[in-house]
Amino acid sequence: MGNINLPWTLLLLATLVVSITFHEFMHAWSANELGDSTAKRMGRLVAEPDRPFDPLGALMIVFMTIAGWGIGWGKPVPVNPHNLRGMRASAWA
Repeated sequence: MGNINLPWTLLLLATLVVSITFHEFMHAWSANELGDSTAKRMGRLVAEPDRPFDPLGALMIVFMTIAGWGIGWGKPVPVNPHNLRGMRASAWA
């Protein structure tokens, strides 16, 4: 435990929270701009860290980063592809 750089670790965790939040917010925003308001109606079109946070996904990011892979996830944004404008029906079949 003596080799842990606390400021660097805190910066990494803060970056992780901001990145996941922004990433999932952009999924919701993009779907809303394309005509699907599902995420907006469910309160997911907000840039609040508690909405997209998935504890298991965040732990996986931490553990897998230590292992050298960096795989993890946030809560998926609900999207109904039938509401999207300009999409061909065959694209979602």
